[in-house]
Amino acid sequence: MCRYQQGDAGDALAPMRRAVELAPGTTQFAVNLGFILGETGEFEESERVLRSALTRAPNDPTALNALGITLQQAGKLESALAVFERGIALAPRDDGLRNNFGRTLRDAGRLAQALTEIRAALTLNPANIMAGLNLGNVLRDTGALQEAIAAYEGVVARAPNFSMALHNLGEALLRCRTGSGGAAGVRGA
Repeated sequence: MCRYQQGDAGDALAPMRRAVELAPGTTQFAVNLGFILGETGEFEESERVLRSALTRAPNDPTALNALGITLQQAGKLESALAVFERGIALAPRDDGLRNNFGRTLRDAGRLAQALTEIRAALTLNPANIMAGLNLGNVLRDTGALQEAIAAYEGVVARAPNFSMALHNLGEALLRCRTGSGGAAGVRGA
């Protein structure tokens, strides 16, 4: 997965497909392929691969998380929410599932529920920087700019080169200063 984790999803796709071909019953291989397909925008194939893996391992929280992410990225929010709910029922202490559920709730405009889930993810794993970023995003969406800034600052303290956190921090600081939603002149991007 190193090539994929370094952002080279295209190069990782061919060997991952081959691995799944050679070991079609290995759920983790299918999950990894599903993630890569989603990253390359091949949502239909990603969904097919992940649903197939779930027929063999229907209670695998990692596969459910991957399917939820794919559905969320494809804009199938209600389906994604149902998949995340199923995953959380099986693995209630999985901070990644809770964070991704919260992010999808945010996308669906259900901000109060999103805050609850993302905060649950951070309670389970305070070092989850994606949950910290998503917390800041939801707080910003609700107009709680000071709290959003604190969330972004917490992420940047743990991951000083995380460009999205820096950008969102700069945008929140600008909004706080100007009282607007303008993005021009964002600091820290």
